[in-house]
Amino acid sequence: MNNLSQRAVSCKHWRWMPGMLSLPPQADRCQRDGQMMVERLPDLTDPATVGCLLALVHEAGAIVHKLAILPMGTRLFVEWPNGLLAEYTGSTLGEALVSALELCAKETIEESLDGMLVTGRFGGWAGPS
Repeated sequence: MNNLSQRAVSCKHWRWMPGMLSLPPQADRCQRDGQMMVERLPDLTDPATVGCLLALVHEAGAIVHKLAILPMGTRLFVEWPNGLLAEYTGSTLGEALVSALELCAKETIEESLDGMLVTGRFGGWAGPS
């Protein structure tokens, strides 16, 4: 979970919101000057924290069209401001949301979709076949 939490806080649109919980602090030795640094990471197993992550994805410009939370994983379908529809999957809702938040930090979303399922543009949902 720490890797996923680190990915979240490294996103351009990341910020702490009221109600979010953090994981127990971990001290890391800074490579530059050898001092101990404490890194605060979000607890992405906490429902309120994941809800705030969904709000951050929305603030970044995504419109969530469909969200399916299933026993085998989560599927999140979003529309970006340029009309691009994309699907994000993960074993948890937090994982799918972090993937979406990472993408919206890219310079151009269309150039960042290598390996992702792009399902269409405006004019109706053309789901995966």
